[in-house]
Amino acid sequence: MSSTHIQENFHLFFDRMNLEPQHVDQKTHLTLHPEMGEGYIRRFLPRYDMEVVVSDYTFYRSQSISLSTKSPMVELNFCLKGERGIRVQGKEHQLLPGLCSLQFMSEVEARFEYGGNEPFHMLGIGIPVSTFHHFMEESNGERSIEFRQVLGKQLFRIFQEKLSPAASVALQRVMQHAAKPGTKKIEMETGVLGLLSMAFQSFLLDKETASVPL
Repeated sequence: MSSTHIQENFHLFFDRMNLEPQHVDQKTHLTLHPEMGEGYIRRFLPRYDMEVVVSDYTFYRSQSISLSTKSPMVELNFCLKGERGIRVQGKEHQLLPGLCSLQFMSEVEARFEYGGNEPFHMLGIGIPVSTFHHFMEESNGERSIEFRQVLGKQLFRIFQEKLSPAASVALQRVMQHAAKPGTKKIEMETGVLGLLSMAFQSFLLDKETASVPL
């Protein structure tokens, strides 16, 4: 699966938000249309099969954004401020401050809900299924966890837990990399891989985790 597949999912979502590219960097720095709100989205590609998105914006009025994903993917989100509702397959989920959310999704119809005049700040990391399988592969070449195994009969599954102290430190480091001009891709990639590793360990690999899939 090529990286362009998951990037298309992000493209579709941002198109629904009526974002405006900035002259300084039309591919990675987008701002809200002034009639809709204020703030920005920054997109990073530390490697060809990984997209990192920093969102920091406020809608002036409540917004509902619907889209159909074009390709299966795994997404890790860290909500820093504000709330966002997600409705998939008739079920409601909430992204709340201080929560880490790991999402597995096939081709699904989703609706995102935002409150008006409520600042929203989040870090999102998206990878294709092929990369997830690569990360789950063991040293002997075998793999005990599969994307379809995690989803089961569902098209969407989300795991959530409060941000741990270790993850908070790692998240702060990645946010610093995102804000610093001239950050090398290896710096961003190393930080993001650390966050993914902790999330996979907590939600999927640690048999004694207290996290509960929603």
